[in-house]
Amino acid sequence: MLAQFSIWALDDPHLRNEMATIRQLLEDEGFDFDMKRMSTTIEGSFEQITSVIGQCHERLSESHKRLLVNITIDDDRA
Repeated sequence: MLAQFSIWALDDPHLRNEMATIRQLLEDEGFDFDMKRMSTTIEGSFEQITSVIGQCHERLSESHKRLLVNITIDDDRA
């Protein structure tokens, strides 16, 4: 299963430090990922994907008051 997600802090458009935090979290969790300027793509089970995106959300919510989270999941079982 593939998931593409983005997390935007609406109270601060500059997310350089946060991108490094998310990158480290994904690496620590052992995910293969492709991080681009607009979104990040990861692969795993539904439970793994939702868990790590939840962790990213929690980490960023520690320093931001409003987050916009977009998630697209490709559940291709063919």
